[in-house]
Amino acid sequence: MLIKKHVAVSLALATAFAVASISASAEDETTTSTTTKKTTTTKQPQKAKTKQQQQAAPTPTPDTQGKANEASKSLDESAKKANEDVVGKTQQQENEREAQKPRPSEKTEEKEAHESAQEVGKATTTAADVVATGVADTTRAADKPGRYTPFALEWNPLGLMGSGRVSLNAEWVPATHHGIIISPHFINTSADVALTNGGTDNQTVTGFGGELGYRYYTGHRGPNGVFIGPSVIAGAYNATTPTGGQAFADIGLAVDVGAQFIVADHLVIGGGVGVEYLNVSTEVPNLSSAQKQIGEGGLKPRLLLEAGYGF
Repeated sequence: MLIKKHVAVSLALATAFAVASISASAEDETTTSTTTKKTTTTKQPQKAKTKQQQQAAPTPTPDTQGKANEASKSLDESAKKANEDVVGKTQQQENEREAQKPRPSEKTEEKEAHESAQEVGKATTTAADVVATGVADTTRAADKPGRYTPFALEWNPLGLMGSGRVSLNAEWVPATHHGIIISPHFINTSADVALTNGGTDNQTVTGFGGELGYRYYTGHRGPNGVFIGPSVIAGAYNATTPTGGQAFADIGLAVDVGAQFIVADHLVIGGGVGVEYLNVSTEVPNLSSAQKQIGEGGLKPRLLLEAGYGF
């Protein structure tokens, strides 16, 4: 009996609610109809005008910046995946952790630099302390926490300043601190040389060469921080001299030291100094100072300047 009473009450409430809803709906329709009739003459022109304005409005242009960001993100993910395929997921995760973690404080770095200098030996402690402190300061400036950048493509602008040398760098840093660098170059340079009869003639040197090297970086985000490392040099060239053409090749070794920065996650800027030794197969006489960089053997200094894109 109690259940039947509950059912009867529920049905009664449901019926009352339905009737109230229908009545309210009918009243709303009547009110809406009356309001619509009153405002028909005033709203129709406004709607028509709005429609015309929409038709006349120019179509929005694509978000170029958004597409560029998507392309950059896709490139970053591809680079990360490519590096992971080679070094393994564990090493790649370690790279990312090292890149993101907070850096030691300035006092801690100075203490570590001083301790490292003391290990070199008492006789050279002062000089080593200066060098170690400078390395720590440069690393601190270059190594802000951020994303890990395993690859970089760079241009060497110094080659075009009088030497006719176009040179590029391709860097790969598969694991934190350890990088591999390949630097192909093309040379086409000419200069006037003195002849034995007192006149001058134009002499050109053209050819291809390259370097393969290793760099140790003090930074944790890829090719950044203070670096040092050796490289192997090789090239094949042809000199067009007043007496005829002369082919020659060279092979050598170099050691470089410098610093490199990653700005805004992608822009790579660096520079340094080095020393190289070349062994030239055939000595070419009367070379200009720019041509001697590849056509003259022996020990010689060199400068580095590089700028490019990291991903």
